[in-house]
Amino acid sequence: MRRPFAALLLAGTLLTGPALAASEDFRPELERLIERAERTDAADSAFLDDLRELTGTSYSSYGQEPDLEALEALIERAERTNAADESFLADLRELADSYGETQTGYGGGSTYSDDDDEDDQERTQRRALIEDEFSDGDYTQDPRWTVTAGEFSVESEGLRSRVREQQASSENAGEAIAGALLGALTGAGTPRAYAAIHNGTDVPNAFAVELAITSQGEGRFDFGPYQGSGDTGYRIAFTPGASPSVQLLKARQDGVAVIDSWEGDLGRSVEFQWTRDEDGEMTVSANGETLFEVSDRSFRDPFQGFLMLNGGGDFTVERVAVSG
Repeated sequence: MRRPFAALLLAGTLLTGPALAASEDFRPELERLIERAERTDAADSAFLDDLRELTGTSYSSYGQEPDLEALEALIERAERTNAADESFLADLRELADSYGETQTGYGGGSTYSDDDDEDDQERTQRRALIEDEFSDGDYTQDPRWTVTAGEFSVESEGLRSRVREQQASSENAGEAIAGALLGALTGAGTPRAYAAIHNGTDVPNAFAVELAITSQGEGRFDFGPYQGSGDTGYRIAFTPGASPSVQLLKARQDGVAVIDSWEGDLGRSVEFQWTRDEDGEMTVSANGETLFEVSDRSFRDPFQGFLMLNGGGDFTVERVAVSG
């Protein structure tokens, strides 16, 4: 079953960006490349679904004009995440170059003329949904957190979870956590070395998250809003000592895809800031530094709660705040 993934755009690129004037020729050419890549396994299925959005024939993009900037953004993203073979990316670059000179303009005005005002207004309109520093020594009330796997305890510095570290490759940890997400909320599934805790407060499609965390070494800690039984939603994966050390993921019932990632050392204590607006534009920052900005519209409905999952390691969450 093909999944409707929204096209991943460059930071700051809007869905109303420049379309391709020669869209009647562009669509069949892109569809031909997608079909060939499917036959030859030249790209990840999630990447191909994102490309299919640009043809304007998928459910979520029907009737839209092809967006050249979106195609270029997808190519750059695929290069960073190894989502496609180099030969396939070269064909996509050639397609983008061929139609680059035919793109229409922005129609005069600045694309970003009202962004700052809209961002300020959005921040003032958000309301606090979850806010906890765990200073009362009790995570079971005000706000109420529910542990569905492993152990959590409130100590002087915050909410602590210790799980014996698994083998520390990013891929291995990702597979373990992807398989554990459903069981994390239902208590079902194969027992794994992880710990999971969640709060069932509804989170709107546009949200802001602040989370301060300290690690005592290597490991992996995921957090983010979830839908349904917890196996779908957005996740930030923090993997200190690994490369990349921060990943933004979209988790679905049939797997997890990397939206964007950041490589570098954030240190033992990190304060994450993560925002998403109604258009799917997301910004992830840490310790006041922007790690990446990206757009994704895979989830358009509200979320049913907020999940934190220790995939192996010793972590203390000092503060978590979710607003929307």
